[in-house]
Amino acid sequence: MNEMRKSPALAGFLSMMPGLGQAYVGYYTQGFINILIFGSCIATMDKVDGIEPLLAPFTAFFWMFNIIDAVRKAKLYNAQAVGEQAAPIPTDSPLVGGVILLLIGFLLTLRITLDVDLEWLEDVWPLGLMAGGGYLVWKYRKAQRELRTTPSIPIAPPPPDPSLYASFGDDPTISPSAGEERRGA
Repeated sequence: MNEMRKSPALAGFLSMMPGLGQAYVGYYTQGFINILIFGSCIATMDKVDGIEPLLAPFTAFFWMFNIIDAVRKAKLYNAQAVGEQAAPIPTDSPLVGGVILLLIGFLLTLRITLDVDLEWLEDVWPLGLMAGGGYLVWKYRKAQRELRTTPSIPIAPPPPDPSLYASFGDDPTISPSAGEERRGA
């Protein structure tokens, strides 16, 4: 068995915790974004009265979507690893996830070791979501600009299959009507 393969079943199981299956396959950024969205929905339902009818169905859908998406990404990863797909194996840079973990670790260290009051985070955590959304919009626009400035390379069609021309002789340039005329003459 190829060591590069990712188990779709394990990816789906890990996605019971939203984002963990995507991180297992190599989509670290998407994994962190998914857990932030899921956690934000739970926190918002806890803090804002009357929003449950809107966020509860979305959260349930998002949770199921994460499981299906992780399984699909693992299958795509495996198909690309064995050469069935032409695109490179998809992975994200772990940089964003690493920065988030460093920030969370720093805040927890402040709270636990130095007994710093973190009550102010309750009031400003939506700014983190806005910053993350701004980053994703910037990243999307940058990718769109690169696509517009990158010249497209025309892909040549594959050479004709010689077995298709076996009934007309060895020369694939002879058309069927020319072959019939040659035989009849």
